[in-house]
Amino acid sequence: MAKKVKDPGFGYQSLKNAKRLINDDGTSNVIHVNSTKNWSDLYSHLIEISWRRFFFFVILVYTIINILFAVIYNIIGIEQITPSTGNVFRDFKEHRAIMFRLMNSRKNMMIEPHITVTLSVSEIDEKTKDYKRNFYQLSLERDKIMYLPTMWTVVHELNEKSPLAKYSNKELQKLDAEMYILLEYHDQAFSQKLFKIYSYKFDQLKVDMKFDSSFSFNEEGFTILDHHKLNELTVMN
Repeated sequence: MAKKVKDPGFGYQSLKNAKRLINDDGTSNVIHVNSTKNWSDLYSHLIEISWRRFFFFVILVYTIINILFAVIYNIIGIEQITPSTGNVFRDFKEHRAIMFRLMNSRKNMMIEPHITVTLSVSEIDEKTKDYKRNFYQLSLERDKIMYLPTMWTVVHELNEKSPLAKYSNKELQKLDAEMYILLEYHDQAFSQKLFKIYSYKFDQLKVDMKFDSSFSFNEEGFTILDHHKLNELTVMN
């Protein structure tokens, strides 16, 4: 019997007539809706136009293009990932869990994204009885996937090994703590590894809430990623 593997980053949802997520040339086949357009889209447009148009453009504005490449290098790599504005805290499997989401806000394929979450928390030192800031690396349900064409929900389960398991729900919300997020991935457009840093304070925790699904399928079977649904939540029953 063939052995099943975990979802490589595409999601388990499907339809009978669902279209492919990646085209023959490796580009994303996801249709983005409600996406904010900005000048950083210029680089993606340049690599999609024909060679004839590209070289004609280069000849006309060679100096301007070099300046734009420098600017776009610093803008596109930073803005490709959009994090949720807060994180949720809810029951998960046999324990509780803290979750947040990351969305690929562009059509460029993100390859092998890897995430590290470090917890910073002020706790009373048993010897001095003074507050001391301690640091822990949180274990994640998955800290690496193969591709990120849509959305990734990052999950830290508060099991017996979690430094947060000893706190109640109310204590967690009042905890002087912060999660530092380091994301690294290979960018398809730049053909190199990029890094991004985020952080979440625990006063941003949304208790007993769950994220709404942010992508669906249209009548033709294309995957639709709605950027406006990144932070939409539903109260758990």
